[in-house]
Amino acid sequence: MTVRPLPRSRLDALVPSLVTGQALVALVPATGDLKWAAGPRGRRPRRGAEQPPDRACDLWLEHPTLHETVGLTPTEGIVDAFEYDVSLTKAAHEVDRVFFIAAGTVTAHAGDLFANPRWKKLHGGFRVEDALLLLYLSAGALARLSTVPTD
Repeated sequence: MTVRPLPRSRLDALVPSLVTGQALVALVPATGDLKWAAGPRGRRPRRGAEQPPDRACDLWLEHPTLHETVGLTPTEGIVDAFEYDVSLTKAAHEVDRVFFIAAGTVTAHAGDLFANPRWKKLHGGFRVEDALLLLYLSAGALARLSTVPTD
């Protein structure tokens, strides 16, 4: 395999074709520059007003940065939704038809969060609604996730 850098200028044209028909996509940075990897995207992954808004969830629990890229200062996030039953609707903040869900409260139970059976239900719900859930996480976290990000 040959690894080539993908200029961000080409990303906007490539991403919609990669996520079409998907309900769950894992964004796993292949760079040590996490600020760049989480950086703002010029457009939402799916185009078209008829499609449900996308959800982007920051599961990089050790160093959450996704919310900063769009200028949010969230008080609650995915950890709060899973551990304290905070509504995902309350934890999500809309920016340009993308709902950002921050990591939220620091947790000592990250393994439990990734293994939670609720991920499979959430994934299934997004599939039924033809919606897209983007998870920003490390390769190690992806390996522990209790659902598989493919249809």
